[in-house]
Amino acid sequence: MIKSIRFCLFTTQFINSEDDCEDFLCNVEKNFGEKALPKKFGLYEPTEKSFIGERSAFVRYWQDGICWNYNFPKRQGSVSSENKLRTTHSIIEYDFKVKKNQEESYKLFLYYFAKKYSADWIYYCFLHDDYIDPADNLLFSPSTIHLESWLAGIPWMGIFGKPYVDLFGKDTILSMPVFKTEEITSNMIFFQLTETLQDAINDYEAFSDLRNKVKEHLGKDAFLGQEEWDELEFDAPSAKMLPKFDLVDPKDIK
Repeated sequence: MIKSIRFCLFTTQFINSEDDCEDFLCNVEKNFGEKALPKKFGLYEPTEKSFIGERSAFVRYWQDGICWNYNFPKRQGSVSSENKLRTTHSIIEYDFKVKKNQEESYKLFLYYFAKKYSADWIYYCFLHDDYIDPADNLLFSPSTIHLESWLAGIPWMGIFGKPYVDLFGKDTILSMPVFKTEEITSNMIFFQLTETLQDAINDYEAFSDLRNKVKEHLGKDAFLGQEEWDELEFDAPSAKMLPKFDLVDPKDIK
């Protein structure tokens, strides 16, 4: 039974200020309730500091990168924003409890942070007990290195930022064979594969087939191939279609 859905944000902007942290926590509570706030946190696992009574410490830790959990060990989160040289993305990951009729909250949360940080890639994904596609696992913990090599797969709900709008084309993304697509700005497009999260969870095989259709529509050359993953896993060659991120090439740093 699927009990959590993971939120992932990738941006080239810095997200490590105390204001960034407080704003994130306030939006978590506003959209998902007080119970969705962290319970324990630390700079690394195992997390030992209690969030209750030490929120100010959590805010300070946020600046250096932090991980946390609530309802341990089922749900967790982390932020990585310490890269001052901008050679990699700033990343936030957060697990939310799956609830029915929560689609609007998922969407509002996604929209807010996509626009605030001009996100390159922001989405929700989940792991099925009988998952078919290895992309599910890769979507859960991707990195800039992965994104510079291939797109792991298509999540249930997300927003393509400028690098992917440039890569696929606005009209191609807007015409994806999914429940809904919306143009937020000229460089940002929202998509939702099924009307409800439960539709995707309860009929995962149909959901998997739909994702394959979306990949075909966008262009399979942008995605990690099943055969390459089966044979080489993380050593799989780069995809033929790749986005261009506004990041500094480490080779250019003196």
